[in-house]
Amino acid sequence: MRERKGDTAKHQLGSLVGRVIDPASVVVSSCATAFEQWLFVVVGRARPDALWNQRELTVKNYTANEVKALYTRRHEIRKTETASVYGEVPYANYGYWPRENMTVLEACDAMSDLMAKELALCESDRVLECGCGYGVTAAFLSAKYHPQKYIGLDVTDVRIEEGRLLLQERGLSEKVTLQIGDATNLDFPDATFTKIFAIECAFHFDSREDFLKEAFRVLTPGGILVIADIIPVEGIDLSAHTPKQICEWLSADAQYFCKANIYNTSTYKEILRNIGFADPTIYSIKDKVIPAFSAHLEQIAKASPPDACARRMKVVNTFRTDFMTKGDYVVAKATKP
Repeated sequence: MRERKGDTAKHQLGSLVGRVIDPASVVVSSCATAFEQWLFVVVGRARPDALWNQRELTVKNYTANEVKALYTRRHEIRKTETASVYGEVPYANYGYWPRENMTVLEACDAMSDLMAKELALCESDRVLECGCGYGVTAAFLSAKYHPQKYIGLDVTDVRIEEGRLLLQERGLSEKVTLQIGDATNLDFPDATFTKIFAIECAFHFDSREDFLKEAFRVLTPGGILVIADIIPVEGIDLSAHTPKQICEWLSADAQYFCKANIYNTSTYKEILRNIGFADPTIYSIKDKVIPAFSAHLEQIAKASPPDACARRMKVVNTFRTDFMTKGDYVVAKATKP
């Protein structure tokens, strides 16, 4: 097992800044998806083990009991509010909508399939999914593509617990392992995985570059990394805007977009090359993600109580104006030589 980073490597969600709290620590999810920003901050339950004592940066320095109560409320809210967005299947991304008249479940399955296609996923693969959430993509891909090994990683206990129940219900507990872990400080030996991917969460990591370095380390030679990610669109002079302004274009809640991750396609490719990846490619799927998900969310908003309707329509309007003109939803792919 690798020695974890110490006090100087405090892994925080997005751009949150604070001091390290007492040993009754809490975990903030660096693997939360973009959709969850507009609902509630995703905060894990308290963990007693010392491995996580230096990770805990939130809007304020919550006590363990406060965090437990907050996460319990947030999880219960997901069961009610989010159910109308995703139904009974606990996906938490915008989905990929290449066809008309798709359901949100079909779109989220299509996003998983898109990752599998770019990864060239096959039965001999050893797969790591960073930011696995409730394990729905893990269950879908494992059942469809039958990789040799599949590990899903997330920093929030309740997601892992719920995901394990989902796998058990689908008879996949022996095929998929879900576990707590930090995408920017992977606790695996070098050259462990043939394929690594992350859907709609790497922009939260502090930092994305740290994640890319770790992915390179634990990939085998010839291994493939694929990320569905959110970045500023190419061609915008980022120096002419404050980080807060840019985050507000890209995120329904700007404080959860890590400011270190504000760069466009050309810089993204340069970082991948400097780390050692070969032939990185990045292409936009914004037109097959944001408009259709916005339309879906608008339908949900109109059927919601007034407070929820107003909140959801604010997100819809942000998608259709700022994000569509200044942001991009991309698929990044690179291979370890």
